[in-house]
Amino acid sequence: MSFQLLKIGTMSQLGTGVNWADIYEYNVGDTYTTIYNWIGASISTESEVPGEIKGKPVMVNSNTTFREKTALTGVNINSNSKWQYLDMLSNSMLFAFNGCFNLTFVNSIPSSVTDMASCFSYCYNLVNVPAIPSGVTNIWKTFFDCSNIVNIPSLGNSVVNMRFAFYGCSSLVNVPSIPNSVIDMGYTFYHCYDLVNAPIIPDSVTDLSYTFCGCTNLVNAPVISNSVTNMSHTFLNCIRLVNAPIIPNSVTNMSHTFQNCIRLVNAPVIPNNVANMGYTFYDCSNLVNAPVISNSVTYMGYTFQNCIRLVNAPVIPNSVTTMWATFYDCSNLINAPVIPNSVTTMGFTFYGCSNLVNAPVIPNSVTTIWATFYYCSNLVNAPVIPNSVTHMGFTFYGCSNLEGNIIVQATDVANFTETFYETNASKAKIVKCWKYENGVDSATYNGAMNNWDGKNGVTVISIDGNY
Repeated sequence: MSFQLLKIGTMSQLGTGVNWADIYEYNVGDTYTTIYNWIGASISTESEVPGEIKGKPVMVNSNTTFREKTALTGVNINSNSKWQYLDMLSNSMLFAFNGCFNLTFVNSIPSSVTDMASCFSYCYNLVNVPAIPSGVTNIWKTFFDCSNIVNIPSLGNSVVNMRFAFYGCSSLVNVPSIPNSVIDMGYTFYHCYDLVNAPIIPDSVTDLSYTFCGCTNLVNAPVISNSVTNMSHTFLNCIRLVNAPIIPNSVTNMSHTFQNCIRLVNAPVIPNNVANMGYTFYDCSNLVNAPVISNSVTYMGYTFQNCIRLVNAPVIPNSVTTMWATFYDCSNLINAPVIPNSVTTMGFTFYGCSNLVNAPVIPNSVTTIWATFYYCSNLVNAPVIPNSVTHMGFTFYGCSNLEGNIIVQATDVANFTETFYETNASKAKIVKCWKYENGVDSATYNGAMNNWDGKNGVTVISIDGNY
């Protein structure tokens, strides 16, 4: 075959006299010559997309031509070439270079392209990013796991979808301004470890789920616009983040928002529309002050788990139904909050709160107190167990300083497993449980009093008052 490689910029270009049948598999149609497979790796690991073949303008099938061609190292694209995904999406580079692990350079993207979804996903060696045409609307997963990219060119004002756009770009330092057209920024900068400064979030954005998750060098959070509704996992594992941003009233979901932000000291105000606060401050080990919880919140599972410096619990609004592991291992918590009568689940709520002295009143709405006071070793007085409770396994496990009477009003407890295990009450006198004593489904309550020092002191009183 007669052709030569001409050096252009940082890569080679196929010269004149090229037999394109040695470089590509293609079909010549009435309107276009459609390229559908690159076969030129044995000639050169660099390639060129021409403007025409056989006298017809070139149409490139983005799904098959270069996708997962791991030998490809560089491409010069003629600006007049057209791209489409299969026969379905015109002006699309969807999956064009997806999985081209060794690709380092692409000279340009034709101005006609509007869709670049997953175009360079898994191009681990891509360093230089071509300019993104102004008409592009979709950059979903465009640079997914491009771990060597440092800088991103400017984005046009047409971009709407930035979900996963720079996911795993672990070397990315500088990011472009986000245009006002963008709506979805979920996972956009996920695990961009070298990112220090976050871009301004425009007023059009509604979804910030996982946006800066794992940005371990991010110090300052951006201003959050009033259009955002979803902040689930937004700053998860941002271990250098010190100050939380103001959360706008539009936000409804704050699950995992600041999880493992270990330098965060002060929590932001929780707006009135937030319903989900599951794991919101989980592992915020330097958090000292809890925020006021708004009356819209219904779920508080694991909200402050492992906040070991938290001393005072916030007021729990009457809207909350779930308090599963809410203050789990808050070892410096001294005073428990009032539990509203909207709460039904309190499993593990104060698990490991070793400085908690007084237990809260358990309202008659609660059905589960599974391991609620597990190893609350300084707890002195136990709450009355209301008739609504059906599960209380491990409730006072390891409460070694418990004194006085434990009044169990519940008569239909389905699980009593090791409820008083290792309480070791030094003043123990007699321990009885109504259903356990009368042998009702006794297998369910196996080990309820295991390792109880039953000599003088704590009495478990059943609802009928016979003990």
